[in-house]
This record gives sequence, structure tokens and C-alpha cells, in this order.
Amino acid sequence: MKDTRIAAIAGLLLAAGAINTQGAVIVTAFELGGDVVITLEGSLDLSAWEPSVSGNSIGRIDPAGAQFGLGPHVTDGILDRYLSPPLFDGPTQFGTGDFILTSLGQGDSVSFDGKAAGILVVPSGYVSGSPLSSTSRIDGETLSSVGMIPDTYTWTWGSGASADSLTVNIIPEPSTAFLSLTACAVIGLQRRRS
Repeated sequence: MKDTRIAAIAGLLLAAGAINTQGAVIVTAFELGGDVVITLEGSLDLSAWEPSVSGNSIGRIDPAGAQFGLGPHVTDGILDRYLSPPLFDGPTQFGTGDFILTSLGQGDSVSFDGKAAGILVVPSGYVSGSPLSSTSRIDGETLSSVGMIPDTYTWTWGSGASADSLTVNIIPEPSTAFLSLTACAVIGLQRRRS
């Protein structure tokens, strides 16, 4: 039941435009029912990244280290790892919290190290421009307790046709009014399309 509710709210945020999936990856973290939910949507252009050795991923966040691993809690397969591309730039943290494991994750395994290292891990065989989507949850925590500071954090890299970005949006718990307005907007859009 809880996972269905999380997926529905992530869908509402996406439909309302809080999550933009065109040409970049958007990570959104919010509180829901006593948990922290983190969604990832979008696509990546890997042409500016340097392929490295294959690797695995573990579901986690590390706000002080500007790192996350989203999707399945522990990957069973090998993932593709890439090293920092030219013109890589962004914040060195998205909060003050230390490394914490996620309780549950589903979808694509994507890991990111936005600090000086600039490391990106994606599903094996990922093709630039293909959609990525995952949802992870940290049970019994709040944004504050895991040290995530509400704000928007953006990393950019490459230039010209290979320019791309990754944004982490940390938002307070979506209010009932916001969710109601979002649901009304989605229903209105569906009616217009019919």
C-alpha cells in the first residue's frame, strides 16, 4: 500500500512539472508518511563521461559527500561506471548528513558522486538518452534527520551537444493542498486531451 502511494505521489509531482525529465536527470527527495522518498527521472548524455571499470551499487545517500545510490538496495549485476567529464561543476554537498542506507529501492540502479571525484554508475549497457527511473525510500526518517537541506542542487558537465546536468531537489513534505491541486491539474489535462 505504501509503495503504491509513493509511486502515485511521484507521478503527480512529475505531471505537475515538479520533476522535469527532458535532457537531464532530476532527483527529488521529500517526506511522506514518516519516511523519506527519493525519486529519479530523466535521461543522461554519457558522451562527455569517460568509461571506467564496471561496478556495483548500493542503495544509499550521503548528503555531506554529495553522493547517492538509488534503485534496488543492492545490485546483483555489474553496472557501467563513468569518471568525471570535462567542465564538471556543481556543489560539494546537498546537506550535512552522513552515509545512510536506503530501506527499499526499485527501478534503475543509478549512483552519483558529485564531490570532487565525479563518478556516475548506470545500468549495464545504458544508451545515452534512454529513460531512467527509480524510487528509493528511507523508513522512519525525515529530511532533517538524514541531514538533507531543502534546496535545489545542480551539477553540469560537457559543452555544446554533450552538455547535460543532474539536479537534486529537496522539498518539504508535499502539502495536502499541493497534492489536491496537482490531482486537479492532471484530471484537467486528461479531460482536455480527450
